[in-house]
Amino acid sequence: MAISTGKSQPRRLALHHILFIGFTIISTLPVFFLATWAQRSAQNREMEIVEDKHLLFAMNLASRLEDYVADAENLFRVLAQSLVTDLPQSQISELLQGIDFNHICLIAPDGTQLKHISKNPLSQTGPQIPPDQLARLGPDLLLARSKVGEIIFSRTLPDENGAPSLFMIRAENTGNYTLANLSTEYLSEVGKSVTFGKGGHAVIVDQAGQVIAHPNTAWRNRIEDLSKIKPVALMMAGETGIATFFSPAAQTEMIAAYTTVPGVSWGIMIPQPLSELQEETGQLHLAAVFVTLFGIAAAALTSWLLARYLTLPVQSVVKAAGEIRAGHHDTRVPAFSSLASKEAEDLITAFNGMIEEMEQVEQRLKQSEQRFRDYASSASDWFWETDSHGRLIWEIDSNQAGNWGLNFNDVKGRTREELAGDLMSDEDWRPYRKALAEGGEIKGFEYCYLGKDGVVHHAKVDGKPLFDSEGRYTGHRGAASDITQRKQIEEKLQQALIEAERTSEAKSEFLATMSHEFRTPLNAILGFSEMIHTRYFGPLGSDKYSDYAKHIHDSGAHLLALINDILDIASVEAGKRTLLREAIDIPALFGKCLSTIEKSAEERDITLSLNLQEPLPLLQADSRSLTQITLNLLSNAVKFTNRGGSIALSARAVQGQMRLAVQDTGIGVASEMIPLITAPFAQANSNSPRARQGNGLGLYIVKSLVEAQGGEMIIESTLGRGTSITILFPLEPPPEQMPQDHALEITREQPRSLGAKLTKASQEKRPKAAARKKMPKSQETPDGIVQTKNNKQKPGA
Repeated sequence: MAISTGKSQPRRLALHHILFIGFTIISTLPVFFLATWAQRSAQNREMEIVEDKHLLFAMNLASRLEDYVADAENLFRVLAQSLVTDLPQSQISELLQGIDFNHICLIAPDGTQLKHISKNPLSQTGPQIPPDQLARLGPDLLLARSKVGEIIFSRTLPDENGAPSLFMIRAENTGNYTLANLSTEYLSEVGKSVTFGKGGHAVIVDQAGQVIAHPNTAWRNRIEDLSKIKPVALMMAGETGIATFFSPAAQTEMIAAYTTVPGVSWGIMIPQPLSELQEETGQLHLAAVFVTLFGIAAAALTSWLLARYLTLPVQSVVKAAGEIRAGHHDTRVPAFSSLASKEAEDLITAFNGMIEEMEQVEQRLKQSEQRFRDYASSASDWFWETDSHGRLIWEIDSNQAGNWGLNFNDVKGRTREELAGDLMSDEDWRPYRKALAEGGEIKGFEYCYLGKDGVVHHAKVDGKPLFDSEGRYTGHRGAASDITQRKQIEEKLQQALIEAERTSEAKSEFLATMSHEFRTPLNAILGFSEMIHTRYFGPLGSDKYSDYAKHIHDSGAHLLALINDILDIASVEAGKRTLLREAIDIPALFGKCLSTIEKSAEERDITLSLNLQEPLPLLQADSRSLTQITLNLLSNAVKFTNRGGSIALSARAVQGQMRLAVQDTGIGVASEMIPLITAPFAQANSNSPRARQGNGLGLYIVKSLVEAQGGEMIIESTLGRGTSITILFPLEPPPEQMPQDHALEITREQPRSLGAKLTKASQEKRPKAAARKKMPKSQETPDGIVQTKNNKQKPGA
């Protein structure tokens, strides 16, 4: 809405016209920049001249001192040689006065002064070096010892009279040290000879930054440490250049050129107060200041006038915006009738239009927020926000909020740890506290709290960190889910799992106990039936009794084998089978197992062969378990191999593993049945007559014993062509896989004859017919294969 005064509207000026007038008024600003540039250029030129001059002074002085050092080293070598050749003391004293040496001495490794000659010819031996002086020279003596034959300059130290001096040291091949005291008077005079301007001078420091020469006599006498001053620190680092610094002596800013003396790392600094340079450019500085002040005054006046003209409409917009923020949403910026630019009028029009659009956007936002609240209230989760201290400051409840036990009014301003109380430990809170402390993301954190109903509720929280415009952490925002029901289910599952494990342990204990109870009468049945079958005490009334006794013995042996297998399973599952780790000779063990199984193989005309890698390392494993594994695999191979087939037993070490394999040409197993045959009582073909000869526990026992020792069993089979079973053992299994404790060991009992209990005396009374039939004789071939009578080859034991 335009405000009119009744007069005709004046012509509006365009903004670029106003800016053009303003630029014309402040055109004097280039003068300011020109004056500043001229002053800076003059100062830079003067600075360059000073830098070149100071650096030249420093380089020349360094060259002069380098020559002095070379002369001192040459004279030191002559003096050191004179001490060895016993040159007269008067001549050595004259040489000492050549470059202002105070004295020279020869020192033993233990500090004893062997020779000491002063520059004073009247002194016979010269003053001895005090022990504290030698102690201060300790680091320099160690350095000289590491560089035998080289001359070392010490840092500046007071001599016997307290005057600043230097020590030249050389470690000799004999273990002694040659040490000369050099006065710094000459170096001080050289430094004092360099003066220029009002405050320009020279400073010489040693390799540690201590004063050798300085205009301040007190600093020189007390050997002032200047290593903290910037140019000195740079010299100690071996650099050359120009630097500005604050001088503690002159209490003013100074500029200095600095360099070092090659070979001894002394530093030379040529400083001059910056105020002297500023005085030389003083007049130009005054002119520049005058021009600058004039430009600033003109620019300030012009800026004030333009700012008032240009900001008047803006101020009206700001005032209107403040009223709108205060709640007066119908406020608008009035149009100006005079002294306003066209752009200002366009600004006011655009602002008023923006306010109207914002009212519409606000209405749409309210509708969107209500829609969001409706969605949130119908969800199973709820949304939350915390401040930087973890206190809940906002939360939206869903329709299921009653299930959580608390609403927002109950938790507002409280932290989750306060809600949980002592229901959770510090370790449980660690990831949540870490996310709050580091401003990180909260992922799947679960916690519990006590609801109004007195029931413990569980919740899972996910959240993102919040940061303000300056990157400061302000809190977290995210969603939460009630997982109380899930936790209750998990607890029930855990209880069921514990109960199942307890039941399994009870089953294993029962099987172990009952197996022992069954074996005791079975051993008696086996023993007596064998005695009857073998006619141990004489002939029977009928041959059928002998056949019946054999059937009883065979059935009892089969039942005992089944009980032994069940006992093995029970002992492994109950964790009561002791595995004794020992070094096993595989060829010897395989030989015994083949000897045990060869009779069964001969009866079925099956060829046994043994293939061993040579040499074969010892295997660290349980010998009894490995024997049982091998016998079970060989028995299975004999059982399911057709007459005239072959069985190969092999062993080799491959890539840190012992590879044991049993391969047969038997009936094989279908590929889909391979994963099932290692389960308890599982058989690949239960309808096969051969399957009915076993109980389906052999491979399960083998697999359990192999895995108990850290090994792996691999089965490969083709139906109708045969089976290959490979056992992989690590050559050096970790000790924890082979326990050495004294747990209950359940032994596997073999069918035994009661007659074995008889004494040797009673054996003489046995009929000759009861003697065991001897095994067929065999001969060993040169290639290590045992040849039997039926021309079938089998490995020798």
